[in-house]
Amino acid sequence: MACVERLMRVISEVLNIETMELGPNPAVYRTPGWDSLATIEIVLRIERELNVRIADDVITESIDCAKLAAAVCDTPANRRRTDVEGAI
Repeated sequence: MACVERLMRVISEVLNIETMELGPNPAVYRTPGWDSLATIEIVLRIERELNVRIADDVITESIDCAKLAAAVCDTPANRRRTDVEGAI
């Protein structure tokens, strides 16, 4: 399963909605049920499932799936190692 698909699956599971209901780029404040507590749970599950570390500055911004994907999936460091904190 591709990284972005895994992110979408985690988001839909945490929010308890179907992946198809999320739209192309789900985000805090645009997606029902996605609040600050859901953000924490989403980030923790992504870190655990993908074995990555998401930098705090990524989390504190207005977060959406595209930003998570850029931080987790699209980094050259992520392809070389599992800890992407320094590459974000």
